[in-house]
Amino acid sequence: MDDLTDKFCRVVSFDTMTDKDLPDYSFTLRKKSLDYKHTRRSRTFMVATDLADYSEHALDWTTDNIMDDFDEIVILRVVTLDMNDKKANPLALGAKKSREDANQVMNHMMATASNLRKKISVIIEFVVGKVQDTIYRMLSMYQPSLLVVGTRGLSGFKGMMLSSVSKYCLQHSPVPVTIIKPENHTNKKPKRLIKLLRMASGGSIPTLSDYSSSKKAS
Repeated sequence: MDDLTDKFCRVVSFDTMTDKDLPDYSFTLRKKSLDYKHTRRSRTFMVATDLADYSEHALDWTTDNIMDDFDEIVILRVVTLDMNDKKANPLALGAKKSREDANQVMNHMMATASNLRKKISVIIEFVVGKVQDTIYRMLSMYQPSLLVVGTRGLSGFKGMMLSSVSKYCLQHSPVPVTIIKPENHTNKKPKRLIKLLRMASGGSIPTLSDYSSSKKAS
């Protein structure tokens, strides 16, 4: 088996962090298959997770079921901080761990894509800010065909109940939304939704009404 580092190459990445502007701290990690190329049929999928172990289910579901060659996946991690905390800089304390988590997820995606022999682009966005505002901003930036929210079943983001995050996404997202829990990984695949997303590679993007219809049909 070829070395995974030969299958992916790192492209543009950047870091910004200042003690004066902690809420705007973020980093982006990007990698892509050496054989990846963006085409007019390339689609983008966004997965919102907290980069915990169970989030692999949402990533695997997306990569395995709906991604094709030359598609792109954006993995979004949103962190909220109490800037009134008198302790040591909370963001600085977590920055190293956040990068370790991001690299671990990237390595997982590299291995998954290699095993599936898929040529894809992977972007990990780590953003500090309000969850709802950040999700909407990232959706506007990347304009994905689908937003996938990964969760362990009780909460999708630390300190925020799943109901509020998923409800916000379902009500305000300009693109279709699906919620993936760990048990969904082995459950029956939502064939109608997958079919609609496959159609997108032919030039049509499924709408929210299409997604609602797929939920009723499943």
